[in-house]
This record gives sequence, structure tokens and C-alpha cells, in this order.
Amino acid sequence: MQQLGLNMNNCVGIGCDGCSVNMSDMRGAVTEIKKIAINSTLCGCSNHALNLAISKCNKVQSVRNAVGTVKEISRFFTSSAKRNSILKKVLGHQMRGYCETRWVERHESIFEFTEDLTKIAEALKIVSKWNDSSTASKANCLLCSISTCEFIITMHCLSDITDATCVLSKYLQSETIDLCSARDKVMHTIKVLQNKRQNPDQFFSLIFNTAEKTMESMGIEVRIPRIVGQQVNRPNYPSTSSDSRECTIQHWKKSAYITILDNIIADMTDRFSSDSLECYMLNLTVPTNLDKIVDMKSSFEPICMKYCSLVSLNKNTMLLKLMNEVCSLKNIPNYNEFKTITKAMKCFEALNENSYPLLRALVQILLTLPISIGK
Repeated sequence: MQQLGLNMNNCVGIGCDGCSVNMSDMRGAVTEIKKIAINSTLCGCSNHALNLAISKCNKVQSVRNAVGTVKEISRFFTSSAKRNSILKKVLGHQMRGYCETRWVERHESIFEFTEDLTKIAEALKIVSKWNDSSTASKANCLLCSISTCEFIITMHCLSDITDATCVLSKYLQSETIDLCSARDKVMHTIKVLQNKRQNPDQFFSLIFNTAEKTMESMGIEVRIPRIVGQQVNRPNYPSTSSDSRECTIQHWKKSAYITILDNIIADMTDRFSSDSLECYMLNLTVPTNLDKIVDMKSSFEPICMKYCSLVSLNKNTMLLKLMNEVCSLKNIPNYNEFKTITKAMKCFEALNENSYPLLRALVQILLTLPISIGK
């Protein structure tokens, strides 16, 4: 960057994932860059954080087993042109592979696998009858793995939950978003998941009905594992219902659906909390937030301390000028219309550079901060 003649004082954001090469306090890439880019703020890749939050679902035993089976089946078919041709003929299209790092593809592979489960089972049955004993044995083992009540219900639960996060993953890879809109989208996704958690009966009944039809078409009995007094190696949720079907629904709702939701909500709330992201303090400059400020001094002081050197002012001078600009802005004739603006770009375009230079500069920084390093 120095060889290109870039002024490192103008570097306001560093976008990266959370690997140790980047984040190490001693010799990490971010630490080294911040030594010369003193005005920069670390902005972790939101898509990478989302991917890690989804990965936390693997703490749930049924999810870990199901995802491992999906990967194994994907490798089984893609590693052989002959096997792949059988699957493609049965499915009518190429099966999408499960990739840990291609975020959108990871979501879509779960959807497709769940939708095509009966056809994938059919392809495995065909391969299990081949004369090649090694291939046939492997196909039969994989067929047995997906022909269980636990696997099918877990896949349908995952498909429902990743349906909400897939929209966010695609949005975070678009090129025209700013930090405010990204945060709002993240918070909206968390609320959607929380709504599912607060009303599990409403959502899981639909999931179970769909999974039940899949099991019926595959000739699989809908049942629950044996419940004992003490069990530490798998979920062991007793049910008080006398109806066997209701008992089955309650067991899988608790052991799969609710457990997965709890894991992903807790992790996303932690990773995307405003307290853990220093860059979110610039959201105060967006009109809808600006209008709600009660104590301007305490609200703007951290911002002025961070960016005073960028505008070549000392902290107190910048704070005073910024407060004056806000007071002036609140007295313009069309302020009632201005304060309804929710997008940083629209705010930037509405602010006059000569009348509100500091506010405009801060909104420009907000627009510049990186959100995701994935495309």
C-alpha cells in the first residue's frame, strides 16, 4: 500500500476473517496494518461470522452426524464418473456439493439434498446392487445412514433454519450495501429465528408433516429412540402425552429443532452484538438514530476521539463543531422529512458538504467500512 503511494491515514476500515494469521495480537496482519493506519477500525467479515454461527450447529449431535453423511454422499458420487452419471440420471440434474467456504452454496446444498432425498436414496439402491462389492457395500452403508427418522427430521429442520440465513448470506455478498443496512438485516434475521424459537409448535408441525411424507415415500417408520431413566450419549426427552404421534413430535421438536435454533441464535447474537463491534458507533450519524440522541456530548465523544486526527482537529474542537452541526441540522425547515432517512447513502447525498462537513465525513466513513470480504 505504501508502494502505491496511498495515504494510510485515510484508511478507515480493515476487512478480514477471524483466523489467527489476521487476528494475532503479536504479529497478526491487522496489528501490523494498524501500526501505520492509525485511523483504521477492524471490521470482521459478516459473512464469515454468519458461516461460523451456522457451523456451531454441529455441536448438536444429530446435525453433526447428518452433515457428515451429506458430505460423505457428495464425495461418494463426485469421486466416480460412473456413480455420478447414475445420480445425475435419477435426479435429472447435477447434485450440488456441500462446501464449507462457499457460503451460499453451503445453504443451497442443504435445501437440494433435503428436496432430493428420496431420489438420492434411489440412486444409492441402484449402486448397492452393483457387482463391485466395495462400491456396493459403501452405497448400502450410506443408504442405511439416510434411511433413519433422525437423519430425515434433522435435514428438514436444517433446511428450514438455513432458509432464513441464506437470504442474509446473499445480501452480505452484494456490493451496494452499507454497515447500517447490513446490521439491520442481521438483526432482522436474528428476530426471525427468535420468532421460530418462541413459536416452535407452529413451525415444527409443518416441518414434521413434510418429513413424515418423505419417510413414508422411503418406507421408513416414524418413531423415537428408546427413552430410559438415565441417558448421556444422546437426547433423552420424555413426553407426558398419551398420543404416540404427539409424543414423537414433541421428542423431535425438543431434540432437533429447538436445540439447533438455540445454538444458532446464541452464537449469532454474540457475534453480531453492537458491543463487540466498535465500528457500529458511527450508526449514530444516520438520521433515524441521530434524532433519538439525548446526550450529544457523551454520544459523540468516542467518535471524536477516534476520528479527530482524520479531520485534522483536536477532540474537543471536533466535538464542539459536530454538536453545532447537529443543532443546525435539527432546525432546517425540512428536518421532519430528513429524520426519516434510514440509509447511510441517502443521508450522505442529503448533507451539504459546506454546511455539515463533519457529519458528511463521518457518514462517508460509515459507507466506506467493509462489511464482507466474500463475493
